[in-house]
Amino acid sequence: MNTKVLLTGFEPFAGSSLNPSREIVNEIAKINIPGIEIITAILPVLFGKSSEKLLELIAAALSLSAGTFVCNHIFYSLQNALFNTNIKSGFIHVPLMTEQAGEFPNLFTTPLSEMVKGITAAITVACSK
Repeated sequence: MNTKVLLTGFEPFAGSSLNPSREIVNEIAKINIPGIEIITAILPVLFGKSSEKLLELIAAALSLSAGTFVCNHIFYSLQNALFNTNIKSGFIHVPLMTEQAGEFPNLFTTPLSEMVKGITAAITVACSK
């Protein structure tokens, strides 16, 4: 029996054409991790709508077996929804992709391939415990 993982990213924001979390989700969706079924979705970068969609996805994924930024809001909504359950959850904030360096000068960037490796390793470790 596969462990199910709901992996979400965000759509682009602040006029950018890319969002590293979306690109990571899209790349990991292509990877087969033995024993793990990864369900992916891209969330809107809107307060309320993002947590609404996340909670809908949690309900749908489960039926198959807030902060100062939207990402913080999502994490708090997730933790609140799963409080007192045995469902593992988490949130990993990722840096900008190398391809975004021109849009966001002087901010740290990382190659997408490295972020995909890191998120894949995190999923694998979290599901092995």
